[in-house]
Amino acid sequence: MRYGKNTVHNQQYLIADPGDDVLEYGLTPAEKTQIQQYITFSRQANYRNLWLWLSCQFSQAACGYQEPQQLPWHGIYHPGASAAFTDIASYRQQFCLPDRPTIAMIFSREEWIWGNLEYKLN
Repeated sequence: MRYGKNTVHNQQYLIADPGDDVLEYGLTPAEKTQIQQYITFSRQANYRNLWLWLSCQFSQAACGYQEPQQLPWHGIYHPGASAAFTDIASYRQQFCLPDRPTIAMIFSREEWIWGNLEYKLN
């Protein structure tokens, strides 16, 4: 047991922890992992679902959320493709002409995830 203090309202409170659970700031290891995945995987949908998950977990609100969705950490992007390519053979088959050179541009994953590519593509 330990004592905590709310300095704003000058109140003191007792924190009783039975010691059986491993807690870090009130979170279990599974909860920490879930939060880390939402944040690490980035993307607006993951951030939205993080807030929905937090609401469901800690306020007992009845709400729906999706698990964190991981996108590739690297790949080949083409504006005419529905998803990023993870292998060069598939990309070449769909978009490259064998008798012409291919030019590539490198940009960060975050720019791709957030759709911030206009300045590179124009």
